[in-house]
Amino acid sequence: MSTIEAAEAPPVTVSAVAAEPRIGTTQPHRAPVVVSEAAGKGRGVFSARKLAEGDVVIVGTPLFESPQRTWQSVQTDIDNHVRMDEPFELVNHSCDPTCGVRPNRIGGYDLIARRPIAVGEEITFDYCTTEWECIGFRDCHCGSDHCRGIVGGAKYLALEVLDAYGSFVAPHLVIRKTTT
Repeated sequence: MSTIEAAEAPPVTVSAVAAEPRIGTTQPHRAPVVVSEAAGKGRGVFSARKLAEGDVVIVGTPLFESPQRTWQSVQTDIDNHVRMDEPFELVNHSCDPTCGVRPNRIGGYDLIARRPIAVGEEITFDYCTTEWECIGFRDCHCGSDHCRGIVGGAKYLALEVLDAYGSFVAPHLVIRKTTT
């Protein structure tokens, strides 16, 4: 598990213009995270405060759409990919992630804590929960005890693996996986 000191970098916040407000507030969601170097993975995103299971960690705001996937895009539908803003774009993959994805009202995904997250713990999600077929990289370096060794996409996962994520799987993958 990668950790950093939360004081190493200032918190990265989601744009006040693009972020959707949380229920019961008119303030934009502020991501409780910092961006820093992640051992062996380039930059990563880390918790700046203690987070509880179910907390919205990052509201992902799409910057632009594309019918083609790229190594930086996130798949939001069968034939739709978006480039997300930071800090979402800097979140690393894990086969045993701290967060799951939930579609949001602005065409992106929110990252939701799957379990309690400690200060300084890396924020991760399983790229196979949004991508039918990953093209960014193939080998996994997450270091988790549950590491699958590759990041191929939902196409290559058993349905039981996706089922284990419950509601934290992109809807287009659930439909596609159960019909193919």
